[in-house]
Amino acid sequence: MITLVTWWMLASRHVAPLTYLIIAPLSAVAALYFFEVKEKTCVLLAPVGLKEKEEGGRGRLEQEWISIVQRQARKVWIETLATTAIVTGLALALASWRS
Repeated sequence: MITLVTWWMLASRHVAPLTYLIIAPLSAVAALYFFEVKEKTCVLLAPVGLKEKEEGGRGRLEQEWISIVQRQARKVWIETLATTAIVTGLALALASWRS
């Protein structure tokens, strides 16, 4: 939502197309949170073999689950980077088209 509002504000002020790169970090954070929830994987805890418990706090992953959760975390990062590239590319394309 913040990304869309930012894009609308930039578009309404007719700023230079490269200014639309401001959208990149906003869309990256939004995509990261979305894909973390979708995969139920925390990308910061997965590399060190930890998980969040349902009742709160953190716990160690069992050995057989570590590689599975780390694969899920990699998938989250890849989806995040792809989504960020697409959203930023579209924003730049629309900005160039408008000017």
